[in-house]
Amino acid sequence: MQALDRDIEQAQKKYDTADAAVTRADEAAAQAGEVARKSKALAVDSANKALEAERLANDHAKVAGLKPPYAGADTVKDVFDAGRLDPKAQERLFGTRAVVTPQEAAKEDAKQVARMLRPHDYDFQKSLYSIRDPSREIHPAAAVRELGALLQKDSSPEYRKALLEAVKPQLESIGGTLTPSPPGDVVSSSEHPASQETFEAFGKTASTLRPEERRTFAEGLAAGMGTGNSLESGMEEGLRESIRRGTGSAFSVELATALERSGKSGQAEAITRTAQAEVEAIREDFAEKSGKVEDLNAQVARLAAGFGPAMTSQEQQNALNSFKKRHQAEYEALEDAAKKLKGALEVSTEVLKQQGSSLFADKHGGRTDFTQEALETVKQLNGLVGTDVGQKFIDDEVKKQGNGEPSFLDGVSNLLAGPKLGKDANDIAKGLTTAVTKGLASAALKAAASGEDIAGAKRVYDNVLGKNPVLFGVTAEDMDTLKGHFKNLLENKKGAADELDSALRKLSVDAPGTTGASEAGSALRGLGVVAGLFGTANSVTDVAKGLSEGKGLELMTATKALGDSLSATADTSLFVFDVLNKDAAAARTVLGKLGPAGGILGAVGDGLAVANALRNGDNVEAVAKSASALGGALLAAAALSQAVPVAGQVVGGLLLAAGTGVSLWNESQKRQEKQEDTRAFLQGAGFSPRLAEQLKDPDTAVRTGQFLTQLAEQLHTTPQELRQQLERVTDRKKLDAFFYAVEKTPRGDDGRFVTTDATPGRFTHKTYGAGGHGTSQAYFVTEYYLQSLSDAAAHLRNNGVLD
Repeated sequence: MQALDRDIEQAQKKYDTADAAVTRADEAAAQAGEVARKSKALAVDSANKALEAERLANDHAKVAGLKPPYAGADTVKDVFDAGRLDPKAQERLFGTRAVVTPQEAAKEDAKQVARMLRPHDYDFQKSLYSIRDPSREIHPAAAVRELGALLQKDSSPEYRKALLEAVKPQLESIGGTLTPSPPGDVVSSSEHPASQETFEAFGKTASTLRPEERRTFAEGLAAGMGTGNSLESGMEEGLRESIRRGTGSAFSVELATALERSGKSGQAEAITRTAQAEVEAIREDFAEKSGKVEDLNAQVARLAAGFGPAMTSQEQQNALNSFKKRHQAEYEALEDAAKKLKGALEVSTEVLKQQGSSLFADKHGGRTDFTQEALETVKQLNGLVGTDVGQKFIDDEVKKQGNGEPSFLDGVSNLLAGPKLGKDANDIAKGLTTAVTKGLASAALKAAASGEDIAGAKRVYDNVLGKNPVLFGVTAEDMDTLKGHFKNLLENKKGAADELDSALRKLSVDAPGTTGASEAGSALRGLGVVAGLFGTANSVTDVAKGLSEGKGLELMTATKALGDSLSATADTSLFVFDVLNKDAAAARTVLGKLGPAGGILGAVGDGLAVANALRNGDNVEAVAKSASALGGALLAAAALSQAVPVAGQVVGGLLLAAGTGVSLWNESQKRQEKQEDTRAFLQGAGFSPRLAEQLKDPDTAVRTGQFLTQLAEQLHTTPQELRQQLERVTDRKKLDAFFYAVEKTPRGDDGRFVTTDATPGRFTHKTYGAGGHGTSQAYFVTEYYLQSLSDAAAHLRNNGVLD
């Protein structure tokens, strides 16, 4: 018994000793923790004081009219705010990493989201008020907006991931408001659950997130949603509105798939039905309005193609403005429809990314499956890129690619290369390739003009081309080769333009289903001209140094050399003009040091015109006489492309190859309905009311414009000069002689008037009596057998029409 007591006593002593050791260890740990907390607090305080000092230095610099030395300090509130930034931004701010980690900053910011969601938990007066039903007194829209403000793109990926994890409880609470309340439940009057405002906030926040972040966001909300088969009315309308506005539109698909993965198929299908119905309505509305405008564009394109060379660029712009003013309602309606189509396209491309999900393949409510509807909607992309809204949308998405950010375009190229769109992929790719290339050149111009210089242009070229090899019809390996040639052009390396031209000739540079003369080939050559101009303007060679002193190359000469080396076609020229005309201010900043007389566009136009003329075999004298006129035609083409976006490319080709005979006129339309349009177009350009009345028939107008263009070539003058001569003719017989020549001069299979014949300038005629019998004829009609433009010119001289 005594032995047992000793054992117990010894065990107790050992326990007491161990307990004392634990106590001492706890005390030491507590002391260490306190030291760590004090050290952390001291570090945070020091960092905040450093920020205050930097902001004070910024204020002093501003007062002195100097650039703030610590610009980043003005963008953050404190060191916790700085903890959201990426490491490079932190180093610029503090010289090292911030003392607050992304996880610590996220944990602190999650508290703010919680405060916005349940303000009564942090406000005594609101807490007293909400005793009735505190669980329902929440503000989901405010919380989501706060979350979106914290998840800005300048925050680091580590912070964003940590914040989305930290706010999962709040997301789950918000998700609970998206499910209809049980029957008989009384809802607080403070804010209706799942208000339209709430879902619109979802869309805006989701639009700032990366794909993996959107998935986490959606799963957090889905965790709190119920298992019903319907949506709150506010949520349904908010979902529709987010699609119409194109802000985070694809989030509806991500939320539906998150619900499907969590077994809540009823809610998933409800969201899918609502999204599909809205996408279908938007698609049908856009298709209808697009069809109307396409008809109008075809009409004005044909008029401009016929009479373009007979007008100055300003007259042509005035004519287009006059035509569009008559149809302002139709053009504005299409732009409004295009704004909504952006969101529908984002939803549709997200649907088509889903693999193996029955959610979008099955029919819901008697509708076709969502996958098929998504395909039909993507087909409207070809029409969208022809609108002002569409080109800006593509410009914005290209800019994202240029900055290395996720973009709507990332998945489109792969979709075009796949089998889903079939033959429609060809038409979509043609328009999209041109739009993306314009966006690339525009982004490069702006980057270079903003202070990044050639480094900014290189970044844009490299990123955007690297993301879109499929769109240009080449492999990724071949695109790497082309990127190297563009880099050499941007650096003004000798022979770079010839090397790019050689590479393009060897490669099959096509958009899917097109030929080597496609928009892709022309666009890449256009990019080459722009890159070469960048390189020339920013080179550090002796030639470039001479430019600043008024020596060296002129812009026209530089452009001519680039256009010649790159085999620039009319479409290439139009592309270059579209870009430089749209971003004129940036073009002046980047290219202005080349100092062209008469303006950048005029000099580029003359240079490209000379290159085209020489390639076509014209002699030097003819080129010298026609360079300015052809440059003006290019300017007119660019103006037309801007004014009539959908028809831009087609119109450009017709303007620069007048007399092609390509008719865009729909013969089934009643011409009488179009005569007022034709008259307005011509009078808008400055044609006299008398001449506009005689040319009001669309076919007569187009044929006359082509006649003047080719006759000018025959007489070594300009179409504009011939038009002025025609304006001076008032004698009715002389006018009849002119329009007789227009009508009777034959045209070849290519639609152009026959230039000459075996006996140029000599033709036969025959006179017929009419209106009586024998010698008592009422009047006589003479038929002239004109065989060519040479005969027509002689006929007009004989009748005193030509000077």
